Amino acid sequence: MPKAAFNDAFLVDPVPAKAGTSRQERMAFLVDVMLEKLGRWLRILGFRAEDPDDTDDDAILFQAKSRNLILLTMDEELAKRTKKLGIRSLFLPAKMTDITDQIAFVVKKSRISIRNWKSRTLCTKCGGPLDVVSSKSVSDQLPPRVLKRFKDVWRCKSCGHVYWMGSHWKKIGETITKVKSKIRSKVRKSRKAVTRKSK
Repeated sequence: MPKAAFNDAFLVDPVPAKAGTSRQERMAFLVDVMLEKLGRWLRILGFRAEDPDDTDDDAILFQAKSRNLILLTMDEELAKRTKKLGIRSLFLPAKMTDITDQIAFVVKKSRISIRNWKSRTLCTKCGGPLDVVSSKSVSDQLPPRVLKRFKDVWRCKSCGHVYWMGSHWKKIGETITKVKSKIRSKVRKSRKAVTRKSK
């Protein structure tokens, strides 16, 4: 990833503290139309990430403001408008197209943790919580091979979509491993830079 990628972005306004909630729990995002794939990955990591209800900029800003969401956008002008309206936002440069770079960027800039993400995964379609259910109870939604192989699967409490630990699960794990590696690399570079300045 280009070295300047992290420096080109900005976080508008800190996340306000709320009694009884952790920073992790307060993190809820709104992705613009260019970042809907990133939104799905944030839901995999256990974070609320809404897709826009409308593609109009004013509608997106209203959605972020009214629901207290952090807007993730590649539109610099839209990100600048959030500052005037008191909306939290994170601008991702257009050159940052790799999904692992995008995830690492949001995790680092938002100071959120992706440890134990497997226990927090949300429905990638609607963001609803997942319940473990017997495969037999949702047999009409499963291919025969899945029904035969898995005793339990996950079902979204909100939309009813069903998930199972197929071959894609390994690919998801590999992607998250890459993300963690990029975050560690960036942290090491930052520490080295601080050490050089202090000498």
